[in-house]
Amino acid sequence: MEVKVVRRLVVFAVAGLVIAVTLSTACGGGDSSDSSFRVLIPAGTLNAPVNLPERPAVKTLGEATGTLTVFVGSQECVTADLADRTARDAAGDLLIKVGAPGQPTGCAVEGARVTFVEADGKELYVEFVFRRGATEILSNLAPKPPN
Repeated sequence: MEVKVVRRLVVFAVAGLVIAVTLSTACGGGDSSDSSFRVLIPAGTLNAPVNLPERPAVKTLGEATGTLTVFVGSQECVTADLADRTARDAAGDLLIKVGAPGQPTGCAVEGARVTFVEADGKELYVEFVFRRGATEILSNLAPKPPN
């Protein structure tokens, strides 16, 4: 039986300080030939309710965020629509593959910084390091504070 390591991001908030810890868990199966870096946005994050008086039709964080573009270093790689429920799996999670076939070669640079930019140009606070075959959980869609 083949075993693959999946890394899970766990975020702890302690007295206003956010600490991110990556945990590894082993799970069987999977596509060992897939060398992309995967970002999983959980259904709970995408479906978190929001109340935006200026946008009353928007009900969830996924809808409020809209599109999210993933960069590896300075290379634009892929854009995902967080409001598009048809792009999600049966559990409602959204899986974004970075460095997948068809994307620029700069999208698969081992050790490079992986960042996320909302449609309005705001960069998310959370970022990752590109590791082929790894999966990270993106559950914090908060943008970086303004400079």
